Amino acid sequence: MARVDLWYKLQKLLKFLLATLDPRIFTLLTRRGFKNQTRREGWALFMKAGGQHVDLLLAQPGDGSPGDQVGRIDDFENEWFDVVDAALANHFPELRQQVFLNLHKSSGPEVVLTVETLLARVAGLERLGDPGRAALELLAERGFTAEVRQRGRALIEQVTGPEVAVLPTPDLVAEAERQVAEDQAWAFYLEWAKTARTVVRRKDLRIKLGISTATRAEEPEEPIEPEPPAPAPLPPVPGPG
Repeated sequence: MARVDLWYKLQKLLKFLLATLDPRIFTLLTRRGFKNQTRREGWALFMKAGGQHVDLLLAQPGDGSPGDQVGRIDDFENEWFDVVDAALANHFPELRQQVFLNLHKSSGPEVVLTVETLLARVAGLERLGDPGRAALELLAERGFTAEVRQRGRALIEQVTGPEVAVLPTPDLVAEAERQVAEDQAWAFYLEWAKTARTVVRRKDLRIKLGISTATRAEEPEEPIEPEPPAPAPLPPVPGPG
């Protein structure tokens, strides 16, 4: 089953949480155990799932030109980019999303940036504990060993020196925690949206919660301005006496 889009989840949860500020809705939900603490829990999950604690690691400016080694770096990318992509996509899809965020195969001078970013993100898997180490072991089985990665770095250093810019990358540990919060936030919404349907009966309140939609017949109509009254007839003009 395809993963539900993060934007969709956050929009549904945000609408639900805002609706619980309505005293009528909150009172009804308390019959099913919904409390102020429950609402605070939902807001905390919403903020964490939305990336409140995820920092993007900004790129440092590079100072070198591709030089004569770009072709060798391009060969390195052609050999290993798809190997890493295929292995992570099948066995570690969430890690694959982090490693390949905004990253695509390239050519020319841009390939230096692509390969350096790929190497930096794969190296960052080590910080993720067991899932990251398992992913690195799988990549090593595919031939993308630490020695191969070091060879890729050496090629880049021959071109640009020891420092090279990489694309902004989410902190992998914080991003992994965000994904856990995303799943928890969605589970929170699904539980309480389903529960709310059992106690909130009014259609307008269900629409406010986002658990029902308005039909066209229920949409408010544009007000119709009343026609002004017809002017009263003028009194007859008296004739000559």
